[in-house]
Amino acid sequence: MDTFFTLDTFATVGGCVLAVVTIVNTIRHAFGYGPNWLGLLVALFVSIGAYILKRGEEPFAAVQIILVLMNTALIYTTAFGVQNTVIHKLNADGELELQGAGTETPRWTSAW
Repeated sequence: MDTFFTLDTFATVGGCVLAVVTIVNTIRHAFGYGPNWLGLLVALFVSIGAYILKRGEEPFAAVQIILVLMNTALIYTTAFGVQNTVIHKLNADGELELQGAGTETPRWTSAW
C-alpha cells in the first residue's frame, strides 16, 4: 500500500507536486474545466494541507503565512514545469509548445 498517496506523501515537495498535477488533470479531463488559475488554487490548498499536517503542536506565527505562499509558488511552478515537460506538444518547428503560454514574449516591464 506504500505506492499510493499517504499523509506522509504530502510532507514532500514531490508528493505535493504529484498531487497538484493529478488533481488538475483529473478536473480538466473529467469536467472539461481548466482555467489558468486552477493549478495555482490547487497548489495553495495542497500547501496549506501540508502545513497543517506537519505543524503538529507548533504555535502559529505570521511568518508561516509567507512560507505557505512561497511553498505554493514552488509547488505550482514545479507542477507546471512537469506538466509541460512530460506531457507536451511540439509546434511545426519541432520546438516545445508550453501549455497556457501566450505566443508573445512578455516585456520585462509589463504588468502581470
